[in-house]
Amino acid sequence: MGQVLPLGTAVWILSFIKKTRYAVFVHGMDVSLPIRHSRKRWLLKNILGRAEKVLAANNFVAQMVRNLGLPAEQVVVIYPSPVIKKLSNNTLTENLRQRYNLQNKPILLTIGRLVERKGHEIILMALESVWREAPQLRYFIIGTGPFKNKLEDLRALLSHPHQVIFLGEINDEETAAWLSLATIFIMTPRALANGDAEGFGLVYLEAAFFGKPVIASRTGGVSEAVIDGQTGIIVEENNVEATAMAILKLLKNPSLAEELGRDGQERVEKQFSAESAAQRIKDVFGY
Repeated sequence: MGQVLPLGTAVWILSFIKKTRYAVFVHGMDVSLPIRHSRKRWLLKNILGRAEKVLAANNFVAQMVRNLGLPAEQVVVIYPSPVIKKLSNNTLTENLRQRYNLQNKPILLTIGRLVERKGHEIILMALESVWREAPQLRYFIIGTGPFKNKLEDLRALLSHPHQVIFLGEINDEETAAWLSLATIFIMTPRALANGDAEGFGLVYLEAAFFGKPVIASRTGGVSEAVIDGQTGIIVEENNVEATAMAILKLLKNPSLAEELGRDGQERVEKQFSAESAAQRIKDVFGY
C-alpha cells in the first residue's frame, strides 16, 4: 500500500474482516502532515501499527514513524530509485542547446513542483550575486504549481529576467535532455510551519545519475540523498548568500564540480538501483 490516508483506512478495516496482511510504503508528507492532527495521528498510528512492515523512503521518515510508538524492527528503510533514465537522444539535446542559445553558457537547473516548500525564490534571489561574476548563467525551471505567479513576479524584478526560463511540465525525454545539458542541478527546499518538509528528494539522485553536481539545503531527509562535500554541496535552508556562494564555487572550480558529479553518479549506480531496492524488499519479506 502506498497511501496511508485515505486508502490505508480501508485496508486497515479490511484486515480485521478478511484477516488481510499488508505493508505500507511511506515517503514523507503522508506522515508529516497527519501527525499534526490528533484524529489523523491516531488513525495513522493504528494503520501503521497493524502493518506487517512499514517501508520508509529514508531514515528521516522512518524516525517519524518510530516516534509514533512502532517498534524499530517493524520499520525498514527502502531507498527509492531514480525514475528518469538516460534516454539517448543527442538530437533533442542539441536542438535545445541551439533553441535557447546555450553554447558555452553555464546552466543551472531545478526540477520540482512550484510550491513554497521547494524554495525556488531562494535561488532567484541568489542569482543577482552570481550574475556579477557569471553574467552568462542561465537558470531553467521544470515544473508547475500554485507558486508560479509569485515566482514570475520575483523574476521580473531581477536584472536579467530573460535569463530565467520556466519550462513548465515536460516529458521524461526532454527532462533527460535538460539533465544532460545542465552544469549544476539545484533545489533548496525548506521546512514549513505546518510540518511539510522534503522527505528525501529523489530528483537529486536523478541529477546525480546524469553525473551532475548538486546543490541542496539541509532540511528533512535531503542529507541522505546528497552527501555534503562528496556528491554535492548542502547549504542551510533559506540562506540566499550561502546558495550564491555554492553556485559560484562550482562554476569557478569545474574540476570539483566534475568530481562531485562523478562520485554522485557512482553512488546512485551502486546504492540506488531498482534491482537493489527490489532485492531489499524480497529480503524483508523472506522471498
